[in-house]
Amino acid sequence: MQIGGKQVEWYFKGKPGDGVYLRFWKDRWLGDTLFKDRWPRLYSLESNKNCSISDRISHSGTAFLLGPGWNVWPSTVEEISEMNDVNYMLNNIRFVGSKDVWKWDEEGSNHFSVANVKRMIRLDRNNNMTHLFKWESWIPLKINIHLWRAEMGRIPTRLALQRRQIVISSTICVLCDVNDEDCNHIFVHCGFAFGVWSIIRRWCKLDYVSFDDMEGLLKFYKYIQGPKWAKKLIRGIVMTTCWAIWNARNKRFLTTFLLKFKRC
Repeated sequence: MQIGGKQVEWYFKGKPGDGVYLRFWKDRWLGDTLFKDRWPRLYSLESNKNCSISDRISHSGTAFLLGPGWNVWPSTVEEISEMNDVNYMLNNIRFVGSKDVWKWDEEGSNHFSVANVKRMIRLDRNNNMTHLFKWESWIPLKINIHLWRAEMGRIPTRLALQRRQIVISSTICVLCDVNDEDCNHIFVHCGFAFGVWSIIRRWCKLDYVSFDDMEGLLKFYKYIQGPKWAKKLIRGIVMTTCWAIWNARNKRFLTTFLLKFKRC
């Protein structure tokens, strides 16, 4: 699972106390990068790759340095350079002596709670969603909801059912019996839908405007020349037509299913 393009575990950040529980190389406790990725050559020499902070460092007066415990002591220029970097970093750290704790969020400043996780997931979803669908008050609520769900791919097309691991006999569109059935296909690419939209254009006396997916379909009204009420009217016709296509699909599906059932 990801939030903001990052794995959920990335948002956990340790705050060292005595360094007993936090892992030196494999936990994010300083900066944004795990030490095993930041200093890979040193990590390859480590004898205990799951060592805690307190296992890996040693005291030298008031300073902290990397302690012993290597498979091979760092000797190459790159290894010694990485060790110097780590020792310099450790010289600027102060351990408070209490127990290690986990913090939550990008900065690692808040205590972990279910409420904080839900808040970040909700914010991430809102930031990633750019809805083109606009509700129309003069269109029945069920049609508004249907198109709103269709834009998000939340209606039970055959491909959607398969993704939910529901066993179905086929993912082929029941209206054209040619391609897999998803929202883009049913309302845009299907031969049946293409014929319906051709009739709608002629009935509304509209110039030909092509659209390749649901996004294009939902923006169709913007190409209409005329006052604001004309655009609202076309938007409502598009919504109602999508509802009609979906009902035709369901009717065809039920008819086919009943025929197969009777043959059994």
